[in-house]
Amino acid sequence: QGNIDWEIISSQNVSFAFIKATEGSNHVDKYFSTNWENVSKTSVLAAPYHFLSYDSSGITQAENFISCVGKKSQMLPPVVDVEFYGAYYNTPPSCEVVYEILDSFLFELERFYGVKPIIYATFEAYELYIKDRYNEYPLWIRNVYFHPVFLGITNWQFWQRL
Repeated sequence: QGNIDWEIISSQNVSFAFIKATEGSNHVDKYFSTNWENVSKTSVLAAPYHFLSYDSSGITQAENFISCVGKKSQMLPPVVDVEFYGAYYNTPPSCEVVYEILDSFLFELERFYGVKPIIYATFEAYELYIKDRYNEYPLWIRNVYFHPVFLGITNWQFWQRL
């Protein structure tokens, strides 16, 4: 996030980037449109991502994301970020609540973009919500302490360790 100099990034042999687009049903990252436009002027492939809220429906969140991002050629699959925030750190929502929101969000994005979105998850969110339900989706796992294989996760495509 922030104001990124994509020309410098592309000169550093960066081949892809994830750019925050939206959060929940109403929030749009204030730098998204500038970053989305400027990254397309470089060789860096980009994927927009959405921070999933547990406080609104998956359909309204998908509408927010789609209206913000639209479609562009050379776009990597969209990403949904599933993790705990605020009061949900101590009291995560039930699986049923998350499944209702996430299922409808993923369905709407698949229908619009024609590809399965990438699911980004912390290890805790992966264990609680993702691992036994969303195996057909590309997985981006975040764990700053352990390689995903050491955690028993073998189906990941991206690993965030910082």
